[in-house]
Amino acid sequence: MLPPDHGGPGHFPGFPHSCAAPDPATVDPAVLGALLHRHGWLRRGGAAGRYGRWTPPGHAGTSVLVPENRAFPDCADLLEEALTALSRSTLPSAREVLYGLSVPSDEIRWEREVPPGAYGLEGEAAWTVQEQLRSAARQLLLAGALAARARAGYYGTRHR
Repeated sequence: MLPPDHGGPGHFPGFPHSCAAPDPATVDPAVLGALLHRHGWLRRGGAAGRYGRWTPPGHAGTSVLVPENRAFPDCADLLEEALTALSRSTLPSAREVLYGLSVPSDEIRWEREVPPGAYGLEGEAAWTVQEQLRSAARQLLLAGALAARARAGYYGTRHR
């Protein structure tokens, strides 16, 4: 007999007893693919840029088809089928993926605040700002290349 807090096959401590499939409309296909990869699933084919077929390690017969983005009309159907298959699976990794989709992420998200006036009307950087960014990137790459060649406190025109 199982203890009262045991969730049956595929259950492990700290996770809810039932991981219902989240709403496919709220799931980002890229996040689902990243979670599958993080939990050991392997991408086994699929049309590049359209979808990927993911299989858990050691379970060659099981697979889910996950779209790479929402650009195609069957994206919602494929997501719904993948989430339903994951929710019916007894694999712990499938439950972990569903749990990862259902809870807020603990990952750090970076946002860039842009001061008004730094960008033009269409959100593109002004010409001078673009040139400053390109120049800084060039200098950084050049310093890295020179540092790989020989160590020095200041590189100036050395090794050019």
